[in-house]
This record gives sequence, C-alpha cells and structure tokens, in this order.
Amino acid sequence: MIRRLSTAAVALAAVATLSACAAVPDRNAVAAVGDATLTQDDLDEILASDLAGQLLQLPPGADRYPMSAARDIIGTWITVTGAATLDLPEASDDAVIEQFGEGWSTAPEPLQELLRGITSISLSPDLDQAALIDSLADATVASRFGRWTPEQFTVVPLGQ
Repeated sequence: MIRRLSTAAVALAAVATLSACAAVPDRNAVAAVGDATLTQDDLDEILASDLAGQLLQLPPGADRYPMSAARDIIGTWITVTGAATLDLPEASDDAVIEQFGEGWSTAPEPLQELLRGITSISLSPDLDQAALIDSLADATVASRFGRWTPEQFTVVPLGQ
C-alpha cells in the first residue's frame, strides 16, 4: 500500500512538472501578436541602436534603457504587427528615409522593419481603427514590461 502511494506520488509529481514546463512561456519573448514574436534580443538590438536612441531621446552610449522606452517600442511593435495584417500600402525605402532620416539604412533589421511599418501606417490616413484593434485581440506582453491596452495602442505598467 505504501509502495503504491509513493509510486502514485512520484507519477503525480512528474505529470505536474511536465505540465508546468509546457505552461512556461518562451523566456526570450517580450510580446506576441498571432504567430509573430518580439524577442528580448530584438528589443535590445533596437534600443541599442543610435537611431532608436535619437528617436526616443535616450542618452548616447547607454547600456541600459528606461522601462518607458522599452514599453514604447513594444507598443509600437504590437501596433505595427497588427497593422501588417490589414491591407496597407508598403512603404518604400525613400518614404522611410524621408520620415526617419538616412540613419534608417544602417539601423538593425528589427528597427528597419518597425520603422517601415510605422511609415506604412502613416501612409494610410483612412486606416480603420476598429479593424486595427481587432487585429490586436490576441496581443500579449511579458508581465515584466506591463500589459497591453489596445484602446490606447500602448503598454502600461501593471497596476495602471
């Protein structure tokens, strides 16, 4: 009887451990919309770039960034990713450079994609905001950064 109980306890512990592993999200994931994921590596690469520093008014050469800057990038990434599912015009390199300057061409790829998406949105004055909000229904943010507020298209700290 004791042997059966200990075997059952071990089996339950194994099942609980495997279930917990399956529930743990990708620790490198910062945000997700549908199948698209913004990773911590991409976020770090964006925030470390000179162009992002200029756009976000970060101190030059900083090896750390304020949480508000991370939230701004994450919120923008979520919005751009949702908008990419809508029928928007594709922004040309010239249009992106016109909006963000020559530094765009030397920015890291994740930032180039983000700025191209922002430019596409800006070229769409008749963008259906309700359709955009619907496209973001499954957006998630790692809790260490806050939570997504689709009505405001932003990430806010938890508790706000």
